[in-house]
Amino acid sequence: MSYTKKNPPPNQWANLVAQSIHQPGTIDWLDSNIENWLRAEIHACGYWGQIDHIFPEPCPDNRWLYDEDTHSFTGYFITQYENLYGFWSHSFAYRSHFFQIFTSGNQRSYYTAGDPPQFVVDIFAKQGKEIATWDTVVSKDHPLLQKAKAECATLNPPLHKSIATKIWNKSTPDTFPAEWEARKQKHLNQH
Repeated sequence: MSYTKKNPPPNQWANLVAQSIHQPGTIDWLDSNIENWLRAEIHACGYWGQIDHIFPEPCPDNRWLYDEDTHSFTGYFITQYENLYGFWSHSFAYRSHFFQIFTSGNQRSYYTAGDPPQFVVDIFAKQGKEIATWDTVVSKDHPLLQKAKAECATLNPPLHKSIATKIWNKSTPDTFPAEWEARKQKHLNQH
């Protein structure tokens, strides 16, 4: 079955949280349900894949990732991908995403591809888990960039491939398609 924003897959994490034996909002509830609740909220934002790790791990010491100033939970979730592109894709690698889940106000919760701080990459490396980052060396073989470079030659007049690479290096995989389309249109409008 094909899922869309209007027809998302069932939120298994919300079902787990709903089955909790603890009273919502209590310390026992937070200790036993916070990771599943965060996964449920990330699912509601549109990320339907498996989440392998939430970092930092929500606990009393970090107030379960809650920030009173922004009224939100923030952190990274880390997922395992098989057959990734690039020299590190021998079998699988991990990719990180930043999330912010708002609990009040009109702000929308969201997630986005994002590299965690270096100490997070180092912690996982010590566990034998590589977190792929979008630096220029690792991401040069990304399919989005390769497609844009191929398009450069088909434009009339052609656009140099370095333009696509320059845009790639200043963007993220989430923002690159829109930025590339805008630059391509600017080039075509000039000629």
